[in-house]
Formats: sequence, C-alpha cells, structure tokens
Amino acid sequence: MDRLLPLVSIVVPVYNGETFLEKCLQSIIRQSYTNIEIIIVNDGSTDNTSLIIDRYVDLDKRIIGLKQKNEGPALARKKGLEIAKGKYVQYLDSDDCLHEKAIEYLLDKAEATNADIVVAPFRFCYLDGTFCMSSSFDFSSMSGIDYLKQILNNKAYWSVWSKFHKRELLLGIPMEVYPDICFGEDVIWSAQLLIRSKKVVSIKYVVLDYNIRDFSLSHSCSFDDGKFANFEFYRSWLELYLTQKGVIDFMKKDLAFFHIRNTFQKITWRKIRDLKKDMTRIIHDLKCFPDLRQTMSKRELRVVSTYRFSILWGNLRLRYYIRKGKM
Repeated sequence: MDRLLPLVSIVVPVYNGETFLEKCLQSIIRQSYTNIEIIIVNDGSTDNTSLIIDRYVDLDKRIIGLKQKNEGPALARKKGLEIAKGKYVQYLDSDDCLHEKAIEYLLDKAEATNADIVVAPFRFCYLDGTFCMSSSFDFSSMSGIDYLKQILNNKAYWSVWSKFHKRELLLGIPMEVYPDICFGEDVIWSAQLLIRSKKVVSIKYVVLDYNIRDFSLSHSCSFDDGKFANFEFYRSWLELYLTQKGVIDFMKKDLAFFHIRNTFQKITWRKIRDLKKDMTRIIHDLKCFPDLRQTMSKRELRVVSTYRFSILWGNLRLRYYIRKGKM
C-alpha cells in the first residue's frame, strides 16, 4: 500500500560515523512507512564508514550510497538532494535516530494539510543515558516567516532535521551554501527553507533522538576563534538575507531579541572585544521595544545601562562581573 503513497527522501550526511551509523540506519529501515529512499553521503570519512554504507546498500535496495571528499555537512546534504526524487525530504545526522512511526506521522500531517513543512518534538539524549524533551510544538498552522520568528525568540529550533518539508521548496532558486561554516550552517539552511514556506504545521509525536556528542556533526568544531567567526558570519548573513528578501521590517523586534541573546552569549564565551557596536544596538533596540527589558536579567540590564553612560565604564563593569563569576 505504501507504494501508492508519496516517496520520502531521507538524506544522511556522515563523516567518520562508524560508531553510530549502523544504529541510525536501523532506525530508518525499520520505519513503519516504507516508501522511502535513503541517501547516505560519505563526506570523506577515514574510518570504516564506507564499509558500513556498502553493506547496507547491499542489504536494502532503498539505500543509495554517495561519496565526496571532505567538504562538510552542508555540501554533503546538497549532494544528496541533487539525486533525491521524493515528494518530501527528511534530514538526519548520522548519530541520531528516528522513532519508528516518525515518517508515517510526518507524512500523514503533510498530506492532510498540504503543508510545506511539518515540525515535531524530539529528545535531547546524553551519553549517560538520560534525556530531556525539546520544546513542545502545538499549533495548527503558521507561515514560514512566523515560524522563523519563533526561532528568533528561542521558542523553536534552527536544526534542519527538525523540518520535514516538500522537496519543491529546494527547486528554482538555488539554496545558498557556505561549506566553510561548521557552526551555524543550520541557521543558513533553515532560514531559506522558512522564507520559501507558506505553511508550517506541527505534530505532537516525538520523531527523533538527537544525541549530544562532542564529535557529532553539529558539534564538529571545538569552541575556538574559527567557531566564533562562524557565529559572527551567520548573524550578519541572516540580517542581510532577510533584508534582501524584503521581510526584515516584519521582524525587527524578533531580531532585536535575537541580537540581545547573542550578545550575551558572546559574553558567556568571553568574547568581549569590540562590544561597543553590539551594546549600541541593544540600547537603540530597547528604546524601540522597551518590553524586551523584561526578557533580560537585572545584571544584563545593569551592564547595558552602564554602557549607555560610558563605554569605558561599561567595559569595567562587565569585566568585574566576569571576574566575580557573575556573568
């Protein structure tokens, strides 16, 4: 019966995934919905990943194995999509696992509502066997722009694998891909998907276990200057992209909140050089959207208030808080 229903393409980029890839693939081939194609892109692995892929290609005719030199998950995903034939696309990291009825429920919702994107809750799973739930997704329908606002306000997630979507969203205008970005590439991909989406819907079924590992694709960069450069790049890229698409005026308050949180994230990372521009923007945004003050801690407000008085005194107060472990 599944053969009469839409094909779903599941794209799995993998780099040195010998430890967890097999469990990931087992979660896919055991899906209750069987009309799927499984596209595994080996991103230049140097371990036994290629042997595992070859074995599963022989085991299940729905599996297609591709190879490329090590170019990062964004280009690996793009390579997989170039041959995808499904009406819908589901992404999956090679160390994560789908729940048994994930594709069935995602597809049913997409078909019943004619949605461009379906989102669903998932579990954050840790090496010690514990897990916690993601934020819940309980809304009937919203536009892609409105869902992007939810993400900017920390109420939803950037992760590409959390967006089951129509493949037609990728057709026409090419997606922008930046292969050198290893931290934040989901921001770049998800923003483009959502701007192209007229309708996003949700389901309550938990679809995926997102395994937190220091060496997973989403954690492939240790926190260093390179990762911080990626962070700064995708923040700038996002605002430029939204400006080019003519939607930034609808999202000024959401971007203001996003900027506030990112600025204090920089401080948490002890990246406190050249904060003048960030603080100047926060001061301006709080004048435009004073209710955003309610989203900030008293200490954060004190820091911003001191910067408003003097950049020098602002820097001194911030360093004092850091030295005392208060920020």
